[in-house]
Order: sequence, then structure tokens, then C-alpha cells
Amino acid sequence: ATGGLAGPMAAQAAGLSGIARPGAGIPTPLTLFARTGAEAGQPRLPATEEALAELIRLDPTVARQTLQSVLPRADGALAGALLLFLSAARGGDVRGWLGDRAHRTLETAGRGDTLARLGGEIAQQGRIVADPATGDWRSYALPFYDDGQLSSLRLHVHGRGGDGEEGGGSRKRPGDGARFLIDMDLSRLGPLQLDGLIRRVRFALTLRSRRPLEAELRRTMAEAFSGSCAACGFDGAMTFETDPGRWVRVGEPARPSVDA
Repeated sequence: ATGGLAGPMAAQAAGLSGIARPGAGIPTPLTLFARTGAEAGQPRLPATEEALAELIRLDPTVARQTLQSVLPRADGALAGALLLFLSAARGGDVRGWLGDRAHRTLETAGRGDTLARLGGEIAQQGRIVADPATGDWRSYALPFYDDGQLSSLRLHVHGRGGDGEEGGGSRKRPGDGARFLIDMDLSRLGPLQLDGLIRRVRFALTLRSRRPLEAELRRTMAEAFSGSCAACGFDGAMTFETDPGRWVRVGEPARPSVDA
């Protein structure tokens, strides 16, 4: 279930608001995939790429609305976009994700095969990934819209804390919380990893980067995160790391997802 993460994800998204660059316009089909997930070390989403390229060709206005309101971006709207995608992924709900106008545009143009491939791609998300150190994670590959270009990010959701110090073991215990990892690659800052751990009303978020972020940017992000946490009823703290050895690498998918 993702509903319990809504408040924490909103707080996490607020922490990212300081690194967003407003004003990126709609790309052309030639530049939309100039920096794809494969190039940035992230998974490719061919059906998503195909559907968005078709939308741009068929109706740029609808495409712009879809890119700006549906795709996850590194700004305050990230939480809502992630939750929308996770909700659609549970049933391969293409219309629920793209929206009625985008879905109707593709359907009317005879792109039912494109919609079918997109539905299959979405439905495959949420695979169980086994990690020997932290247990099972549910893994998602999501499209990510960054500076007018389409890339992708990885979201891993763990049902309890798995940091080795407080959350280890094979069974959920009272006091165990939820943990999530987001791996993304931004054009301005390079690879980033968000590591969130939520226990009761405490929310600890670590942002890992390959190079140190400017002090003013760190302060702005930490203050935004703390304030948003307080508004959601959480006690939040945001820290920053650049040690490559601290990055969490979740293992490869081990078995298909089975919904409870």
C-alpha cells in the first residue's frame, strides 16, 4: 500500500524544490530522449517513450499538459506524480495515469497498440527485489522529466526499516517503519539517491550525491524538508552524504510481484 507514504513523500518532494529549474518547455521528438535512462545508467522504458513521442506528434498541447502534470520531476509535485504512477501500476491503468485527454488522443489516432504496450510496461512494475542485507523491496522504474528531457528513476519501497542497526531481521516488529530509495540522475547535479526511513512520526531523509552540494542549497533543501514534515505531522531531519561507500544498491529482481 502506498497511501501511508503520501505525507512523507510530500515532505521529501518539498526538500527537492530547491534544485528544480522552472521554465523547461516542451521538447521536440528529436530532443525528448536525448538523455535516456540507459545513457544515464537507469532503465529504459520503450513503451513510455513511444507513447509520449506519439503525443508530441499528434497534439503538442496535450503532450505539454501530460509532460508537466503527470511525469515525475524534481520539484514540489514529485510526491503526487510518484503516487499517481504507483496507483496506476497496480492495475496497468494507462488512462488513470496519462489522463483522459492524452488517452483519447492516442486512441482516436488508432494507437491502441501503443496504449496496450504502455499498459503492459506499467503493469510489470512493482517486482519483488531480494536483497540479502535488507530483505525484500518492491521495485519500480518510472519516467522522469528533467530540464526538458526524458530520463528515468528507480523507486524501491521496503515495508519496514532495513538499515541494519534498527530494522534488520526477517519479520516485521513493533516500531519497524517504512523505507524507500529513489535513484535519479539530474542534468545539473548528476546521480542522486534519496534514502528515506519513516518510523511513527520520525522521518529521516538522506540525500546522497557524487559531489558535495553547495552549502546554501543544502540549507534551503533541509529547511524546506523540515517545514513540510512539520506540516504533515512528522519530525523530519535531512542529511547529506558524498561517500560512495554509503550508496545503497538493491539487488536484481528475484521473482514476479504478487499483490497481497
